[in-house]
Formats: sequence, structure tokens, C-alpha cells
Amino acid sequence: MADTVKRTTSAKKKPAAPAATKKAASKRPAKKAAPKATVFTITKGGGIYYKIRQKSVLVFDEAQGYNREIRYARGERSIFVDEQSKTARRETIVFRDKNLLVNPNQPELLSYLRAHPDNVANGGRVFNEVNNQSTAEEDVENEFLVHDAIGLIRSAAVEELMPMVLSYGIDSTMSSMEIKKELLKFAKGNPKNFMELYDSPVVQIKADVLTAIDFQILVAKADGMYWGDNNALICPTPMGQNSVEVFTRFLMTDRGNSVRDELQRQIDSL
Repeated sequence: MADTVKRTTSAKKKPAAPAATKKAASKRPAKKAAPKATVFTITKGGGIYYKIRQKSVLVFDEAQGYNREIRYARGERSIFVDEQSKTARRETIVFRDKNLLVNPNQPELLSYLRAHPDNVANGGRVFNEVNNQSTAEEDVENEFLVHDAIGLIRSAAVEELMPMVLSYGIDSTMSSMEIKKELLKFAKGNPKNFMELYDSPVVQIKADVLTAIDFQILVAKADGMYWGDNNALICPTPMGQNSVEVFTRFLMTDRGNSVRDELQRQIDSL
């Protein structure tokens, strides 16, 4: 029987098909924010028409190590006189109603104003660049603080607001709505200060001191603060200072802790 010759055929592997190249998703370039105009303003005075100093204006060039004259000339690429063309002519710069708007297509004017020695940023006192971004952030923060202060006045009981009432010198005998109306004026006028006062322990302690004086638990004299029942001196007041302010600070010290506890006990027992 003839041997069957087995032929081992080594199967040739077909080359792997090239991976389908993914088309890169065409991303649209993010739109760049349109350049904004820059505002400069006169710091003091100015009126409706003001021309800044432009004759023989020198600035120190750190790269060159000496003073160089600058000039605003429309159409020139440089503000340095020694780099400008022979036909360059000085353009008058005028602030109207204390302000000057520099458009994005006026780079030479912007460079000139930023380099000018009368610019506040360079130690001058005549004009400065308005930081619109900073101003906007401050305005938004202020609006939030006003909102917080109004919400606090609306939701809090008058008793909780009494330290603020006494701190601002508001008549505490008025009705609740009248007191809150007065507090709103202070909150809207300076919301940051209002919120800081509300969170300040000094305000609460001072309110307790004023309450104690009203009920004759304490007696404030020019030379110090006294107990009302036995006229004993608690804390002397240095000459020329306010006894309430000095005593309030005293209560916040370690020495004043026991006095503060006793004061709070007598107020709570009223």
C-alpha cells in the first residue's frame, strides 16, 4: 500500500487589511473674542476737552539703556521718534468728557498712551487705563453682596439684627419694618461693610454693652466703665478715648472673659 505522502502546506497569512483611517473630525476653530476698545480717563479734573502733554516726551528705554523721545504719529509703526519716518507728524490727543476711547485698529496710540510718563501706571498723575474686566468683576461681586444683605434683612428677626441696629445708631424704638428699612439703606450703600459687621463678634459684644448701659447694668463715664449696682470700676478709659469702645475691646481679652460672662448673665435675666 503506497504511503500517502502528506503535504504540509503552510498557509500563507494574508497581510492584514490596513486599518481604515478615520477622518479627523473637522473641528471648527474656536472663535476668538473680538478685540475690545481700551478706555483711558483723566484722574482729576479734565473737563469736556483736555489735551495731554505731547511735546518732547521722553521715556527710559531699558533695552537701550537711555532716554528716548516718543511721539504719536498716525501710520507709524513705532512710537519712538528715532524710528519714525521723516514725514511723520505729531497727532494731537484729546480727552473728551475726561475719557479717551482707543480702538483696536489704533495700536500706535495705545502703545503711546501706555508708555507716556503721565500715565498713572508709569508714576504719572494725569490719566490712567480703565481695567474693564476688573470693574465688571467688582460690580458683579457688589451685586451679589447687596442681594445677600437684603436677603438677610428680610429673613432675620429684628432681635437678630439688633447688634447692627445699635452699631449703626438706628433708633431701636421704631417698628420692625422701619428698622429694616433703615438697615436696607446701609446695606445698599456699603454691602461689604454690612456683611462684615454682621459676622463680626465685636458688633455683638458692643451691642451687649449698649444694652447693659440702657438697663443701667453698666455706667459709662469719661474715665471708665462701672458696674451700675455698686459703682465699682471695671475698666479704666485712657484720656481722650471712648469708654464703650475701650470696654468692648477689654471684653474680648482673656482678662475680660469673666466680666463678659457676668454681663451676659445679667442681660439674660432681664
